Amino acid sequence: MRIVISGIPIDVQKKNIKNMHLQVKPPDGHVVISAPLSVDDKAIEAYARTQLGFIKRAIAQFQEQPRASRRQYVSGETMYIWGKQYFLVFKSDNQKNSFEIQNQNIVLSMSAKSTVKQRDAYVKEEYRKILKEEIEKRLPKWEAQTGLKCDSWQTKYMVTKWGACSTDKKKLWFNLQLAQKPYACLDYIILHELTHLLTRKHDATFIAHMDRYMPNWREVRKELNDSRLDYYEAQDESPLQKLIDQSRYDDIRDAAIAYIQEEHSGDAKRLSVIDMEIENVIHIEQLEDGVIAFDVIASCDVEMPSASRKGYFNERWLKIHCQVTLGIDMSGFRIMSVGNCEPQEESDN
Repeated sequence: MRIVISGIPIDVQKKNIKNMHLQVKPPDGHVVISAPLSVDDKAIEAYARTQLGFIKRAIAQFQEQPRASRRQYVSGETMYIWGKQYFLVFKSDNQKNSFEIQNQNIVLSMSAKSTVKQRDAYVKEEYRKILKEEIEKRLPKWEAQTGLKCDSWQTKYMVTKWGACSTDKKKLWFNLQLAQKPYACLDYIILHELTHLLTRKHDATFIAHMDRYMPNWREVRKELNDSRLDYYEAQDESPLQKLIDQSRYDDIRDAAIAYIQEEHSGDAKRLSVIDMEIENVIHIEQLEDGVIAFDVIASCDVEMPSASRKGYFNERWLKIHCQVTLGIDMSGFRIMSVGNCEPQEESDN
């Protein structure tokens, strides 16, 4: 169901919940109200009108937020390396490909007949070189300082994580997009993932270790999570990879937050979900012709209100049951249910 208040379309979803929730979602600031099954349409409309001021402010924030556009890799586009802004200059060169920083510009030389996909793949590899060079310098310093050492590490493009740690293999993963962020963000992720070699959870041991070696890690984490993710079109994704794209990650994250906050709706102090990471996609099955179902396993860091401890985190694991319609664009995505599940080991999937 959709209602329109002061020219603003609002999607209404009736669910088996106790309280009404309103969300203004990225990337464009569309508005969604989740309401109990027993609440009538007039009550929902009245509730929306009482929230109109908040809705308009939230939409304005999304509209004003700088966002990367779909890249074509032509002259004039903006690019970032270690938090510094550059302007792309494309030069036609049929002899060799090159990627060079010249003052305020990044000069990309490739064939004029090269496709966007080819340019994107080449630029990603250049970012990989930049990131790996910096990790090779910084990781040993953090290992020596903390006494924690990984057996191996690798870089890859990730949608939902800045980094990951396979504790059993002592292997670290770093998101290619870290090369675009300030150096402090890379240091934070290196320390974060190294600390998981000490404890897999974001528990008191994890927090104490982070506090000891990077007292301002909360501020750096906020800067990283608030920063702009670059737009990369995954033109060669498999159908399985298309199950979780950026927009569906946002929907899954919103559903997880709403579920946890609903559980604690009666608490005096409102808790907040700081981070959510998708750990795995399991139980993929075809329910009927053209429709598949799957479970998303997610871990959430929940900051618990506490009078005695600052920044106390509780790790929650959830299973989000989803459905999607098969096809080229994998449309018709729906979240069917959210529930608790047991912690799972880090997955390479």
